[in-house]
Amino acid sequence: MAFDPHKQIAIVNTSHIVQYVKLYSREDYDKADKSAGNESGFAPQEGAPYGLRLMVANNWLGMPCWQPPFGEIVALDMHTGGC
Repeated sequence: MAFDPHKQIAIVNTSHIVQYVKLYSREDYDKADKSAGNESGFAPQEGAPYGLRLMVANNWLGMPCWQPPFGEIVALDMHTGGC
């Protein structure tokens, strides 16, 4: 992210990522290898007997299952909220 304080414009990148969530029983969640990186991640569901894993929808080659663009660069006018 970049920000021009004089013009009040923020330059940010967006990601177009298809993700899905898999719920695990707390027992299976506690045993799972949580070393996944990038857009994948694990999170315990506090107060519930579950944990979840957030995963990216990739094809069998490990590539995204959606067409480009995979993201954009956007300028936001902080005065108006417009792009």
